[in-house]
Amino acid sequence: MSDSYYRPGPTDRPWDYFHVNSISPDPWPDGDFVISARNTWAGYEIDHHTGAIRWRIGGKHPTFHMGPGTGTAWQHDVRWQPDHTLTFFDNGACQSAMRSRE
Repeated sequence: MSDSYYRPGPTDRPWDYFHVNSISPDPWPDGDFVISARNTWAGYEIDHHTGAIRWRIGGKHPTFHMGPGTGTAWQHDVRWQPDHTLTFFDNGACQSAMRSRE
């Protein structure tokens, strides 16, 4: 829960600290998959046998170093592509709007 960028709201509503918004099967036959968690600003590769996180892209504790200007915020739709690249739809514009209200 500490990885979330989304703050808890009123106590009469559940706090959606993670918010899964896409799941994409790997293009390899191992059966693993990648998920996008909007509120942690990260994509996670998940081992389908154990449920363990294999690696993370983005977020507060990434597995991979991201170069300048390559981070994501409030992203959606992580997908494996046929050439084995990974794509995100980045809603990073929301990040600056949220910060301007703080």
